Amino acid sequence: MIDLSKHEVIYNHALTSAAANYPMALDRAKQRVFVGCRKPPKMVAFDAKEGKELSAAEIPADIDDLFFDAKRNRLYASCGEGFLAILEEKEAGHFVLVEKLPTAKLARTCFFDPETSRLYLGVPRDRTRPKPEIRVYQAQP
Repeated sequence: MIDLSKHEVIYNHALTSAAANYPMALDRAKQRVFVGCRKPPKMVAFDAKEGKELSAAEIPADIDDLFFDAKRNRLYASCGEGFLAILEEKEAGHFVLVEKLPTAKLARTCFFDPETSRLYLGVPRDRTRPKPEIRVYQAQP
């Protein structure tokens, strides 16, 4: 937690159920922080004020980006194992993996645009794809 007016760290929240944390996403309205971890591969949700772990959900390996879709109460995780993971809030603060969309190995850099509800995923070239790609996914209700 950082005090932006003083530019100093107030306190730290420790990860206890996972390690190798990479991306984070923020739910400003409900004061939650979502952390993507690689060991083991999971998403951990925290209460932003108290640092209390709310829930955790398994995801595919090698997460790189994580985005919160406030309109749909979903998380989108791009994972280098070759999947785009979609997690939904089923109970208050409890997210579950509802879909694993196959993408491509090492396709893990993405961007979610909340205004258009589109997710852009960078797919590197490999033996089957001589040129890199940008794949566009449209979030559905």
